[in-house]
Amino acid sequence: MCLLSTPQLTQTLRKHKTITMKKPSVVSFLITLLLAAAVCIHGGEPVKDIVGNYLKTDQQYFIQPANTDGGGLVPAPPTIFPLCPLGIVQTLHPYQPGVPPVSFSMPYANMETTVSTDDYVNIEFKSNIWACNKFSKFWKVNETSSASEEPLILVGGTPQEPNSWFKIDIAGEGAGANSYKLTIFIIYMVQ
Repeated sequence: MCLLSTPQLTQTLRKHKTITMKKPSVVSFLITLLLAAAVCIHGGEPVKDIVGNYLKTDQQYFIQPANTDGGGLVPAPPTIFPLCPLGIVQTLHPYQPGVPPVSFSMPYANMETTVSTDDYVNIEFKSNIWACNKFSKFWKVNETSSASEEPLILVGGTPQEPNSWFKIDIAGEGAGANSYKLTIFIIYMVQ
């Protein structure tokens, strides 16, 4: 949300001396207001669940991949030994929505409970039973392996770490309305 009061705007304009007005007119005030509104409105749109309700941080959800060959997302061991950390994979059972459900939270202080397409979120499994007690239930990007057989997403993330930040981007329109894709937070190192 972007709020800019009239005194703040006038002080900013005087400070930078970009506009000099002796007598403010209604037209110049409206033009300034429209410009300020245009800058503030560029935020993302709310993410919606499959029935069209806004995605909320205080609710639990199942994530269903757009690929209809299987079911929802589940934690599963990537190898026989060690079992942990668990990877995030799609279940082979097409009618299983995923177990356990997940919740979304913001990695930074935010009073907003509706998730938008411009927000980074943490994803956490919500389950009272957890096989890997040494690992958190937060998702993270597997940055250590380039092997194709290992899952890209694991559990064991930390909400404040960028490798646990995901963005929900629009993937479909029309018949695929309310279809989204998860993208990861990437830090570019300049040397």
